[in-house]
Amino acid sequence: MSNQHSKLLLAVLAGLVAIGPFTMDAYLPSIPTIATEFGVSIAAVNLTVSSYFIGVSIGQLLGGPTSDQLGRSITVFIGLIAYFLATVGILFSDSIGQVQFFRVLQGLAGGFSSVGAIPIVRDIYEPREAARKIPIVLATMMIAPLTAPLIGTVLVDFGWHSVFIFLAIYGLTLLLLFKLFVDPLVPIKEGPRKLSLSGTINNFKRVFSHRIDNQLMGFKFILVQAFNGGVVFTFITNVAWLYMDYYQQDKIGFLIGLATPVSSILIINLLSSRYSNRLNLLKTIHIGQVLQFSLIAGLTLYCIFLDRPSFAMTVAALTLTFMMNAVCWQSNNALLFGMFKRLTGSVMSLNAFLGFTMGAILGSFTSFIFDNTMFPMLYTMGFASIISMSISFRLPPITLGDIEDKKLSDGY
Repeated sequence: MSNQHSKLLLAVLAGLVAIGPFTMDAYLPSIPTIATEFGVSIAAVNLTVSSYFIGVSIGQLLGGPTSDQLGRSITVFIGLIAYFLATVGILFSDSIGQVQFFRVLQGLAGGFSSVGAIPIVRDIYEPREAARKIPIVLATMMIAPLTAPLIGTVLVDFGWHSVFIFLAIYGLTLLLLFKLFVDPLVPIKEGPRKLSLSGTINNFKRVFSHRIDNQLMGFKFILVQAFNGGVVFTFITNVAWLYMDYYQQDKIGFLIGLATPVSSILIINLLSSRYSNRLNLLKTIHIGQVLQFSLIAGLTLYCIFLDRPSFAMTVAALTLTFMMNAVCWQSNNALLFGMFKRLTGSVMSLNAFLGFTMGAILGSFTSFIFDNTMFPMLYTMGFASIISMSISFRLPPITLGDIEDKKLSDGY
């Protein structure tokens, strides 16, 4: 594959993975407007964020095994078409309940299509090369959380419907680009194309039960990722309230508060593509987990003993927190996907399903215990961080070199 074709492949796949955060973040600036139009509280509209997480988690759970059994391309096509239809449904909603319903369907369709992106990278490249390419896809994807809030902020002045008109166009454009630049490069699926529930369950079992040196690997790595993702999703669920209500920031302040942590994740992703093969990834996970928890705990203690931190201090603390979160995320992904090849769709499904489900549960929990302070958000983030950290320290030692050189990958 030429360098130009490789760049096109990675760029379109980044756009496909970005459909999730793009759909989420472009929507966030419109939450107060939607709350006003439907006559409900911001906390009630925040539940549509959790509804979206639920849809994405189910979609990715179904999409991965489908891509393993029927093929990556057809799964992406079905998902993107359904995404467009669900987005149109939101445009014609006349109650917050209908918005929640179609947000679930929108998330389901987006998750169903996007789950094939990383497995396509793993289908084409071997573990060590895939470990370099995947962060590039995810780094490019991070343009979405940086640009989507800005786009949403501009569009919401024309009414919240304009945000979803834009997302409908985005879905159709992505479908066309995938057909032109990615589909011809996707390896043809070997063997029969047959979708079965038993095959899906068997693939999930193989992922969860995958062992190296008689030690359970797949399940532990996925659990670390799920709770680590819960830290981020708890923040996303509460970000509109945190910056616009609690800190009374205008649109510019909201964008700064959101873009600064996201930019830090982008930087970590780019660095991971350069240095992932030079680091002991497991030790990197341990260091990142400890620092992430320390930052959350420090911000919580400040709130307890010194009252409300400044807006700048909160943004700085969250930025450092998500930098450490990204360190853990990238290192964990490199090892997890390195352990699989033919089952990467199922791996991605379980990884994403548990992550988004955890995000939906934790995000909903903060809405239910909402008390107009930062404590529900911080306590929930701290809980998720502790669980993720404790599991990570029980992971058996493994490196990408071990996986590739000793042929330890399932389906290598």
